[in-house]
Amino acid sequence: MTENDAYEALIETITARVIERINRSRPAASKRWLSVKEAADHIGRTTNAVYMMIRAGKVATTRIDGRVMIDARKLDRALELATGE
Repeated sequence: MTENDAYEALIETITARVIERINRSRPAASKRWLSVKEAADHIGRTTNAVYMMIRAGKVATTRIDGRVMIDARKLDRALELATGE
């Protein structure tokens, strides 16, 4: 591992911890970025169902420090469009 690799790993670790702390400090309902598991819990589906929605292009994702994250607002909007509400 080079010195640069060590710095990159440290930055990723610190960033992940900061995101976790920010998310823990907010109530779940107001959390903007959800992991796939959190998104599945949010909509009452399995993680596999969420991954299928992602693959089908029904839910947009972004990567934050290598983790697949879903914008809760866009997830809610996608469900509203799907259910006609």
